[in-house]
Amino acid sequence: MCADWRGPLGDDYSGEGMERPVGMRPVGMRPVGMRPVGMRPVGMRPVGMRPVGMRPVGMRPVGMRPVGMRPVGMRPVGMRPVGMRPVGMRDDGTDEDAGAGCYLDPDEWAADIAMLFCEYSAVLRLGANLVFGLNELPFPTPPILGVPRYLPEPLLVDTDGDGADRAAVKAAGQAVTDVAKKTSTQLSYRRLKPRSHELTVQIAVRNRLVSTIVEHPEVAWALKQDIASALAFRADQGLLHGKPKDRAPRGIASMKHTIEQGAARDALQTARAMVTALRSSARRFISPGWILHPKTLDDLSDLARNETAKDDAAQLLTYDGADGGTLLGYPYIVSAATHDGTVKPSERMFFGSDWTEAWVAAEEPLVTVAVAPDIRLESDETVIRAVTQHDFALRAPSTFAHTGTKGAQAAPAASGSRAVAGGNGGEGNEDGDDDETAEEEGDG
Repeated sequence: MCADWRGPLGDDYSGEGMERPVGMRPVGMRPVGMRPVGMRPVGMRPVGMRPVGMRPVGMRPVGMRPVGMRPVGMRPVGMRPVGMRPVGMRDDGTDEDAGAGCYLDPDEWAADIAMLFCEYSAVLRLGANLVFGLNELPFPTPPILGVPRYLPEPLLVDTDGDGADRAAVKAAGQAVTDVAKKTSTQLSYRRLKPRSHELTVQIAVRNRLVSTIVEHPEVAWALKQDIASALAFRADQGLLHGKPKDRAPRGIASMKHTIEQGAARDALQTARAMVTALRSSARRFISPGWILHPKTLDDLSDLARNETAKDDAAQLLTYDGADGGTLLGYPYIVSAATHDGTVKPSERMFFGSDWTEAWVAAEEPLVTVAVAPDIRLESDETVIRAVTQHDFALRAPSTFAHTGTKGAQAAPAASGSRAVAGGNGGEGNEDGDDDETAEEEGDG
């Protein structure tokens, strides 16, 4: 086709055959290649604008489309949860891999039981020291309370005096030296071994009840109270009258140099005699208190009501509405742990003029709890086991008195006299228990 082509009829553009198109010719070359083969698509073009943006980069997924129908119904409304899937066990308190009981947190149970243990123990409530990691408990021998002395007045003489004056000065100096020797005390120590006294209790729980314990904290708290009260009761028995042959720490009633008070005509007279015995010599009354058997409290109640008018019965015995009160002006706690079968329950009493002299050395933490879901698979049970390890010692055994089968013992040697090394804590040689022996440090 040439530029001066006049059309199929040979007419020029000024003729009637056709008119020249208005505008410029298209710029560029025609598309290279053949026209597409086939018919145009039937129907109208899609309505609307093309999607904005570039096509996705990359190849189409290889393979066939999934076979099957789409789920019936509408899609869930809202966004998907953000984050990872929850890790842990199923809602029923069990896990297919670990078994029942895995929702019970041992650390939480151990902390709660330890707190309840301190609240339930009569010895700790009266002021005994609870320490962790203590292996050696130092104490002075003899007690330092009665050791201090006033030194003699120095003798002033003329330095140019005769021999008589010099002899007087020498005698005065010797007197000062003699008194100064009586003001010294030896520091000894009692070796403590908490790991040698392990107290344990365990409860077997049906696996179907584990979810109930997890879902209801009040049920779990009741079980913790049961475990703590059982441990505290047995620990008090060991601290009050335990013996090494029973694998318990040596208790107050088993230690030397404590005051054993024989039973008097009635429990009230016995209590008065115990207080008198401790007040007869220099002893601290910083944290005094009683631990009484329930039957002893019943007898004291009858005696207090029958007191004559000259005594104020309200001051002899009072009640706090729970398990305590005051006896002869000193606080008391009622506990059946005082009974050991040696004396009648109605005559069993412990009194200390300073309970801070009682030391309980324990392993940290105070209580450990282990949950074993698969220890009894044959019976479908989970075992909850609580363990506490502790030892016990008295820095000043002579500040404690207890009732016993013997008569009232004489008070220990007067303060200031030299006692045998380990006299306040060297009760370890009794019953041949060598590992309870008190040793001297030699740095007093």
